[in-house]
Amino acid sequence: MEVWMVTFESKPLVKVGGLGEVPVNLSKELVKKGFRVKIVIPSHGLISSGKVKLVGDLEGFKVATYRWNNIEFLVLGGNVLEDPEVYGQRLVEKFIVFGKAVGKLLESRAFGEPKILHFHDWHSVLALVHSKRVSADHKTVFHIHMLSRKYFDLNVFIESGLNPQDRIYLPEGVITIKELHRECNGLIEKIAARVADKVVTVSKAFLVESGGVLDFIGKEFAEKSRVVYNGTDWSYQENLREVLNLHKRRLVWYTSGRIGERKVFREYFLKEAISRLGEGEPKIPDPRIHELLESYDTPPFKGGGRVEPFKEDGPLVLMTGRLSSQKGFDVLVKAIPRILEEFGDIRIVVLPIPFWEKRQLLEELLKLSFDYPDNVRVLAGYVPSVYKLAHLAADVFLAPSRYEPFGIMALEAMVSGIPVIASKTGGLSETVLDIREWGEKGTGLHVKPGDSTELALATIDMATVMETAYREDTTLLSKVTSEKVLNMLQQDLKLGYRIRESCIKRVEECFTWEKSSEQLIKVYEELIPQR
Repeated sequence: MEVWMVTFESKPLVKVGGLGEVPVNLSKELVKKGFRVKIVIPSHGLISSGKVKLVGDLEGFKVATYRWNNIEFLVLGGNVLEDPEVYGQRLVEKFIVFGKAVGKLLESRAFGEPKILHFHDWHSVLALVHSKRVSADHKTVFHIHMLSRKYFDLNVFIESGLNPQDRIYLPEGVITIKELHRECNGLIEKIAARVADKVVTVSKAFLVESGGVLDFIGKEFAEKSRVVYNGTDWSYQENLREVLNLHKRRLVWYTSGRIGERKVFREYFLKEAISRLGEGEPKIPDPRIHELLESYDTPPFKGGGRVEPFKEDGPLVLMTGRLSSQKGFDVLVKAIPRILEEFGDIRIVVLPIPFWEKRQLLEELLKLSFDYPDNVRVLAGYVPSVYKLAHLAADVFLAPSRYEPFGIMALEAMVSGIPVIASKTGGLSETVLDIREWGEKGTGLHVKPGDSTELALATIDMATVMETAYREDTTLLSKVTSEKVLNMLQQDLKLGYRIRESCIKRVEECFTWEKSSEQLIKVYEELIPQR
């Protein structure tokens, strides 16, 4: 069976956020199970830069191909689709043109005739509508990773080459574009839910909780909605091998050969590696952000986004991700003074992916490095040379999202053996198991979204649990604020080690891409039963 994934981003060609992980990793597993898979993406400058092979023109659009792990990428370019800024100022224009280009691609039939078309997030909705105008022969899945809640005027559909009187094939009959737009009040995800044969999202909580998917698109779509959890392609052993390949020589020198202990990774990262990044790192796509970071050239900064090492080792708290208030970076800003007031040995390392629109939030984080030079470092941008090392070194990972449909970053942390302080929302409420309820089988602590005090106290508690396991004494127990956590720790000073093991086991047993693909195949088989 041939499946096409239609998405705005996908590794290895274009990745900005978590969305870029999903289509390709699902596709890799589908290929292993005998499916033929193609991923359709906008060029985002790939064609004009010569990074993909141009194979033809399609009524004003360019088509290029790229093969990777038995997956064929179909890259659609020309005009605005060559804008390298994936989610920049011309995003809506790109969304319109991409929908039209996918329609032309399907009409041509020159690149295949998929049985299933799988569309990811709102950027692909016009393409979905075009697909149902072109033919009723294929089945469609609309995959919601994040709700945009966007409204678009009927003129947007017209600009994409859709006539208001064009008829499209819905699961329950035929409807015109104009009627569809009116019935769904122009809400783009609701239009997609009406058109698609199945709706998929990434966690049960995100599907049914207040303000979630069904709350927005309508409870009438519950019957056609399914959950396919995300996964991670990380594994603890593979991360360990990769880190040793990159750092073994300096680790041996720095630690006098003591490279088997996890605490050694922490000390090496904090006091050495954090200040010795790979060439060209941190990688900062936006030149305006790069220029801003160049101006930070006094300790603990060294210009260009680089930082000085810490002078002393200490419990390491890590946070990564796209810089936004949705991810809770502003909550962290408010929590840091309380954390360090109560537990001054803690080291906090933040690895945000910055955007110009959020430069004020970035500067608030950077200021904390000046306020707490012995405790806080911010490496803004991509730092592949130390990213996995940071995960192997860390004691606590923070995921204080205000809302989070799934949260792949929590899986990456847990499979690296890091307990997660996570907001009790969306997918984080399902992937992270609170130790106050699950005991040593837990994988972190839940906090109220947006509550900086809860975040601070939970961070102190978990850092104490993890550091006590290293020290194997009771000197830190007075810092614990939760009676349940304190009771657990008094009974087992090595609790932190068992929580690390539970974190790794949780991901390996429940949240691999193989597991995700098995869930997805069940959805596909509902649409096209396999004999």
